[in-house]
Amino acid sequence: MKNFKLVKTTAALALGASVVTAAVVPAATSASAASKYKVSNGKLVNAKTGKVVKGYVVFKSKLYYNGKLKKGYKTVGSGKTIKLYYNGSLKKGYKTANNKKLLFFNGSLKKGYKTAGEGERLYKDGYLDKGYEVYGDIDKNPSLYYNGYLKSGYKTANNATLLFYNGKLKEGYKTAKEGTVLYKDGRLNKGLALVEEKLYKDSSLNKGLALFEDKLYKDSSLNKGLALFEDKLYKDSSLNEGLALFEDKLYKDSSLNKGLEKYEEKFYFDGELADGTYEHEGKEIAIEKGIEVGAKVKSVEAINAKQVKVTFNKSIDEDTVLDSNSNLLAGSITFKESASNTTAAVTAANATGEFTDANTLVITLDSSEIFDGAYTLNATKAVKTTGKESIEEFSRAFSVSDKVAPTVESVTAKTNSTIATSAKVKFSEPVSAAVVKIDGTVYPVASGTGTDEFTFTGLSLSTSSEHKVEVLNATDYNNNVTPLQTKTFTVNQDTVAPVATTVASGDHAILLTFDKDMTVNTVAGAVKVLDEKLGTVASTVTQVGTSKTKFLVTITGTTLYDNAASRSLTVVVDDAAKDALGNKVSTTTKAVTLAKDVTAPTVSNVIVENDTNGNAKTLKVTFSEELKDVPADLTGVTAKDAITGTTATVTNLLDATNIKLSDDAKTVEIPVLAAAQGNKYNFAFAKGFVQDTALTANDSTAYAKTVAFDKAGSAFKLVQTDLNITTANTIVITFAKPVVGDFGVNAANNPANYTVAGQALPAGTDIEINAARTDVTITLPSDFVAKTDSNAVFTVNNVKATDGSALSAFVGFANVKDNIAPKLNKIVWNANGTFTIGFDESINTVGVNAGYEVKVNDKLIPDAAYTLDAGTGSDAGKIVATFNYENDATAGNYIDVDEDSAYTAGKDILAGEVAKVSVKVKDSGNTTADAAGNVAKAGLSASASK
Repeated sequence: MKNFKLVKTTAALALGASVVTAAVVPAATSASAASKYKVSNGKLVNAKTGKVVKGYVVFKSKLYYNGKLKKGYKTVGSGKTIKLYYNGSLKKGYKTANNKKLLFFNGSLKKGYKTAGEGERLYKDGYLDKGYEVYGDIDKNPSLYYNGYLKSGYKTANNATLLFYNGKLKEGYKTAKEGTVLYKDGRLNKGLALVEEKLYKDSSLNKGLALFEDKLYKDSSLNKGLALFEDKLYKDSSLNEGLALFEDKLYKDSSLNKGLEKYEEKFYFDGELADGTYEHEGKEIAIEKGIEVGAKVKSVEAINAKQVKVTFNKSIDEDTVLDSNSNLLAGSITFKESASNTTAAVTAANATGEFTDANTLVITLDSSEIFDGAYTLNATKAVKTTGKESIEEFSRAFSVSDKVAPTVESVTAKTNSTIATSAKVKFSEPVSAAVVKIDGTVYPVASGTGTDEFTFTGLSLSTSSEHKVEVLNATDYNNNVTPLQTKTFTVNQDTVAPVATTVASGDHAILLTFDKDMTVNTVAGAVKVLDEKLGTVASTVTQVGTSKTKFLVTITGTTLYDNAASRSLTVVVDDAAKDALGNKVSTTTKAVTLAKDVTAPTVSNVIVENDTNGNAKTLKVTFSEELKDVPADLTGVTAKDAITGTTATVTNLLDATNIKLSDDAKTVEIPVLAAAQGNKYNFAFAKGFVQDTALTANDSTAYAKTVAFDKAGSAFKLVQTDLNITTANTIVITFAKPVVGDFGVNAANNPANYTVAGQALPAGTDIEINAARTDVTITLPSDFVAKTDSNAVFTVNNVKATDGSALSAFVGFANVKDNIAPKLNKIVWNANGTFTIGFDESINTVGVNAGYEVKVNDKLIPDAAYTLDAGTGSDAGKIVATFNYENDATAGNYIDVDEDSAYTAGKDILAGEVAKVSVKVKDSGNTTADAAGNVAKAGLSASASK
């Protein structure tokens, strides 16, 4: 469109309906000299002759015709000077003429733009306008004219920002350009609008996701399928309802799911694939990559030469790992050192453990032992969760090379006065020796020698001063030494009284808990129990284990429930009780209700625990509550052979002389005798087999259970001399017995039963068994061994002989050699025009050009066109390639692609035109290798552009 003009003016003037139709007088006689004409008796006459003037004459702004004033309308003249007269005078106001082609104002053509006919027509300088014209205030209500008349039909204007219909802005919504442009009320649309079932954003079809009237659109149509918009999930065009998986995240309704949820056989937590330990349906479960798994060890990590951290995937029952002295229980966790270790074996039985949380066990070796070298940690099914689930048998190699010296982590001192008399220095690991100065004075360690926390006494530290600790030659158990460390600290003044809480514990005891460590010997004498009438009830107070915050108040005597099944008692703690700093308890009274226990203990679980060889070892009967004691004998138990029904003598099956109560006080442990192994029996436990701990003990209920006792063949072992490791990456094992070779769980040809350097053998590993099933040859697969090691830790587990006997877990060593091929992974342009070829490991041998395919600008170049050199500096272990340019006097330096020693346009590549290089390792001829001689992996390529 062209010839558009914008004219801002007032509203169009509506002209009269009359129209001048008289012919235009091209040039009426006009007398400018008053002496030529005169008016006589109302007629225009010649001033000299007195005769009436013929034709049209304008005299003194009047139009005369044949001497008389011209009646009606008459135009005079032509072009821009044409005039309009009415009854002899110039027509006042607006008037059209010549079939509305002309517009006059006060008898002359109207200057500028003007509309007429109620805006129907547009004039310019008195003539109907030519071409297209936008007239009026464009920001308000303009009109579109064509050749002076409102444009009929649809037409865009003003660079297509306006849409007119019959000359006026189109009301409502209207699309143009085949529905790709949207106008609203004649202007380009702003914001979202739905027109003809298409969504527009501003004036164009919507792109991407948009929400309109609570419906989700993708591009211009309603969304189909799942889509995430503004952190809300939509299914089709509406907010999602129920569970849905989108981009590997779980949504509930429109938001990420909260908490743990199982969906399509996988668990998700807070929308993400679950991985960890969770509470589900009232029990603890472990999940890996969304799949529920059994209890097991997640990881083993050496902390230092003295400590190793074992992390489980579920909360562990401490009593299945540690005894009352925090020593590792026999048969729970053991260590095995690599045969290549130069240090003495570590002894798990002498180690202590501490659960830093429900899932994490830190094991500390005896003061005379350290970790140094390669070891394997073994954990057995004797380790159980708090839900009584045995963990999976576990064996994992780890290595320790402690080169880190101990550091001081913190110094603390507390007092309830203005002077502290003791302080604690906390180290990053157990320290075997150190000299400690406090404010310049050397103090001996009062307690904690050999641990990671030293306690010092006999001090006088003011709360108003800053103090300094200097630790000289802090030495760990691997003889790493920190010569000097300095730390400042202030004394924490604690004058807050300890607060006590109480809760019933059984039917005749009350657990008293303080919020601070107490001075233990001050508690018992400060506690008394009162009955409903404030009479004293006889009781004893004992410390719970080694806790300094928990104390058990036990009601003595047997008359507590003589007159009532429930008692409302009051525990009084007076100010004789003091915390560890000497702050007194504010005398406290706590109401406690005790109810007589009349509920009989019931059996909740019966299991048989096997020894490491697979033979039944212990029958464990767990009850619903804590027990008073184990039975004195097994007279309350009867048994019948489950197959024949024959009555069996219980004492021939179970050892009645060594019955134990487990640390949880709920489980009776009875040793299994050899006669029971390999058989199944129906056991019946009589009423009163055991009793609970109630003031008036309740007999256990009767219970019956069929129990099977395992029996395995005699165990067999491997020793290091049974292995032939002369050839690197080949392990030949000679077993003492024929072994299972069906690729199953216990098969000697199952790769899962072996680890090398801490890695399980991958599926498909070549494992051959000889005809006698005694010799097994393992050939390690290529791309498996990352580091050459003639003493790599090698383990064998779960293998069984054909007679059913189990191989004892073996830890030894193997001779392995790095067999992982270097992999080309990166090309980098250098500032000097060379390029660096990088691999995923250091390259020791550069190799030859013939081993590579090099392309420049996607065009293969000959080997002679570049040189390969070993990288230096930051490029050490890489290959640097340099182009061998030829030179043309006219063209300059170039790569001679066709090798004709002459520059050929279109074939050869000018140096200034080099933009991209790609390198591929050929399938043959490549000699690039790492330090172990592994040749670079064939077929890999990389490229880089400038």
